[in-house]
Amino acid sequence: MTPVRAYFQNIFDTCRTIAVGMRITLKYCFQPTVTVNYPNGSNAAGKRVTVTVSYPYDPIVPYFSTILNKTMGSTSEGIITF
Repeated sequence: MTPVRAYFQNIFDTCRTIAVGMRITLKYCFQPTVTVNYPNGSNAAGKRVTVTVSYPYDPIVPYFSTILNKTMGSTSEGIITF
């Protein structure tokens, strides 16, 4: 392999490795947190269930991160029917 070809192959391998790492990081960064709670202590049919989904909102622009850095989420309650 010529030195020039090895040089560009090294650049390509580095970019590919960074892309794979960033894909894994971003996958978990934007994944919401899901919490399931059984208020009656059982997950049997006819019992109540509470589901909470939350995720941190962090704006891309650093100037706004002190103002807009919040945790967003939602909570739902229901009855297990099956």
